[in-house]
Amino acid sequence: MSDLAEAAKPLAKVGRSLACLNSLGHIGANIANGGTRVQMIIEDADLPAARKRIPPCTAIGGIAGGEKYLANGMFFKFACDNQGLYSGDENASKAAGLEDTRAAALQALAHRLTHRLASRYIATALKALIAAQVPNLYFPPVVLVDYLGRRLIVLSILPISKASLVLGSSDAGATVHDSSPEMARMIQQVGEALNLKGHLVEASNGSMFTYGPVDMEGHLGSDGRFYLVDFARLFPPDPR
Repeated sequence: MSDLAEAAKPLAKVGRSLACLNSLGHIGANIANGGTRVQMIIEDADLPAARKRIPPCTAIGGIAGGEKYLANGMFFKFACDNQGLYSGDENASKAAGLEDTRAAALQALAHRLTHRLASRYIATALKALIAAQVPNLYFPPVVLVDYLGRRLIVLSILPISKASLVLGSSDAGATVHDSSPEMARMIQQVGEALNLKGHLVEASNGSMFTYGPVDMEGHLGSDGRFYLVDFARLFPPDPR
């Protein structure tokens, strides 16, 4: 019986690989079929929420980024600095002596440019995280879509929620979570692989030691897997 079990292991591995490829194919099809939804979301960006063909989702946590949407089994969010987390307004606000209309235009441009850079960092960070090859640490597929001068970030929906957060912060560092030694160990492996120094983060509800930005979130999904999201600030800003 043990010989049969050993013989079946390669077949089981092939089965898991086929299931993985099937899931990736499904995600890819969702992204391809979501082109019309991307178009509608961007075209309706400046409309009031009541007039948008796809309404924004207000139940999704997190502070960084712009309006967020759920459609076609995918998660969409604008690359814009509506909370000022990336200092998008700083240069524009220093434009002393400019007319209010010009200052407002510069602020809007700064919003888009700074967060477009941040969205580019998402792709850079994701490549580095995958290359780190930390076992049992998973990430969402990410696609950046540029259309009509705006950038939309498209991700697959993961089996996570506010309650699944075990490491990091979902409120820009006001409070922190550090309830999973296993996730903390994975983040340490990421830091060591990418040559990132660990540091202590203090918040109103306590402190945590991490190797990434405080707003990078580690989740224990409902499927029992560990997921890492919001990793745009994994590396220091690139001046180029």
